[in-house]
Amino acid sequence: MGLIKKAKKEKKETIEAAYEVEKSLLGSGQFATVHRGQPKAAGRTCLAPDGSERQVPSQVAVKNIDKSKAGASADCSKEIEVLRMASSPPHENIVQLFEVFDKPKRMYLVQELLSGGNLFERVVERSFFPERDAANTTSQICAALHHIHERGIIHRDLKPENVMYVGPELDSRVKLADFGSSVIVGRGGAKDDAGTPGYVAPEILNGEGKGEDPCVDMWALGVILYILLCGFPPFYEEELPALFDSIKNARYDFPRDSPWDFVSDDGLQLVTKILCLDTARRPSASQVMRHHWTVGAIAGKLPNMAAAPSKHKSVGLRVFRKAALGVIAQQRIMRAIGGGFRHGEESNMPEPRAESFTKFSQAGMGSSSGDASADDASFLSRLAKAEDRDALHEQQLREQLGLLAAAPVMALERQQSASHLAVPDLLQGACQYGSPQVVRGGA
Repeated sequence: MGLIKKAKKEKKETIEAAYEVEKSLLGSGQFATVHRGQPKAAGRTCLAPDGSERQVPSQVAVKNIDKSKAGASADCSKEIEVLRMASSPPHENIVQLFEVFDKPKRMYLVQELLSGGNLFERVVERSFFPERDAANTTSQICAALHHIHERGIIHRDLKPENVMYVGPELDSRVKLADFGSSVIVGRGGAKDDAGTPGYVAPEILNGEGKGEDPCVDMWALGVILYILLCGFPPFYEEELPALFDSIKNARYDFPRDSPWDFVSDDGLQLVTKILCLDTARRPSASQVMRHHWTVGAIAGKLPNMAAAPSKHKSVGLRVFRKAALGVIAQQRIMRAIGGGFRHGEESNMPEPRAESFTKFSQAGMGSSSGDASADDASFLSRLAKAEDRDALHEQQLREQLGLLAAAPVMALERQQSASHLAVPDLLQGACQYGSPQVVRGGA
């Protein structure tokens, strides 16, 4: 029996009766909040998709979905079906779904608790990854992608924020999470161009599909690999039209006097292979896992980037910090106006909804004195500590972090004057990609 059917059949049992759910937030999104929870009964079991019983851990994550929000009910039903398919059998690099409790206005997903943070935070903390660590992380992501692609599932929103660590350890396993934008090939569920601007594939922007091809996930993987190897985005623009133009024309480089000076030619070549406009030439997840760079780096047969001069770590961190501020600002904007992006019929540019600016104002985002959310503040605190390790002046850091409050206002002004959403210093706009040859340095 399916997870939803089981939850509906057991009408007498509610999420409140089965789990102790903490009020404090682990995270939040457009339709849902995530909380830590514990089974009230020791040794609780649940029914796995294959019909077998599975032990529920003593600590879980409870996703509380508001079904009254537009599209939320259909999205969460799709996410549940995708997670069930991805869990047959369970995969070590994909978040597990244990139980579902369905109510008229809300749906609760009891999932695996991943307490190690996400990949975006790790890049900020570490500045950039040695090639061995980058290859290991890439290989694990590819293992998850290969698993879902074999089952006809396309994630469609692959980005560092959706790659979670099981624990805080440096070598902790990573897991692919957040399947809310996923589609099952052939089901006709891809009604919009889902994804995050900086990771969206060029064929989507060119109107060549709705993302029902594994190639769109592989493009996003190439963006992630680029960031892992150097610690900063290859390109970011303040305005989405310029960003999308860079993606569609696949422009990027490997700048000199940066961590790219210490990346092997094999690593650069793999990035170039993945970030290729020709989808027929873009490698699959299994091919990336078997690539000689991935295998060789994991085996320690490539130079260790940890030996790169510290000055490059400082440069990478400063650039990444600037992009990080833009990401947080963008997330706050998108939460306020309803999230996501969609394309107009006559152009490939975003088409913001008419009520966006009203929601933006009502959400309290229009003031330059507004405080960041608790999650943003926690993230910026870790970012500040990382920069302190590089001996950056505290006052200078405070002044630069202060740009966060004004960023949404600047974006809104550009939106009103230019008829498109402007996202400042967008890490998720890190997409000046796709050169057919490996060329170190740039103009």
